[in-house]
Amino acid sequence: MNHQPFENWIFDESNLTGEELHKLETHLDSCSDCQQLRQGLRSASALFQAAQMVPPVPGFTQRWQASLVERRLAHQRHQARILFLALAGTALLLLMLLALHILATSTPVQWMVAGFQSTFSLFSTWNRIQDFILELISFIPPIVPIAFWVLFTGGLSLLTLVWIISLWRISSQGASQK
Repeated sequence: MNHQPFENWIFDESNLTGEELHKLETHLDSCSDCQQLRQGLRSASALFQAAQMVPPVPGFTQRWQASLVERRLAHQRHQARILFLALAGTALLLLMLLALHILATSTPVQWMVAGFQSTFSLFSTWNRIQDFILELISFIPPIVPIAFWVLFTGGLSLLTLVWIISLWRISSQGASQK
């Protein structure tokens, strides 16, 4: 016999319509399994309602709140470790795949040639940048570098002053907790 709708109805009799209640009562008259289920549920509900609420041990709330902070910190550290390991593992895997790809698609002679070309290109680019900067400086009138250095040192002095004031305020008042 199919007990499914009747078992659900036994657990939630308060939301049943009149017709559903009638069908449930009719089914209970003929089904001993559902009668036992209903009686067991009612007995358990009566036990729960009759049971007294036991107060927690003194200091439980404070201990629980203190341990909650520690558990949250431990959980955050655990998540950070997992994230770091996942990112490091992924980076290592990608590096290995790149190395395998390079090994599979080129020869050691090609690696040496590419290394020499990259080194030469780097030095060549550095020399071009130096030449460009020197040419640029030779065209700038002498007053511009002086104004630049005055503005640069003034800004640096202002930032240093703000830094010193910030350190003084933090050391005298403490960092604000928000």
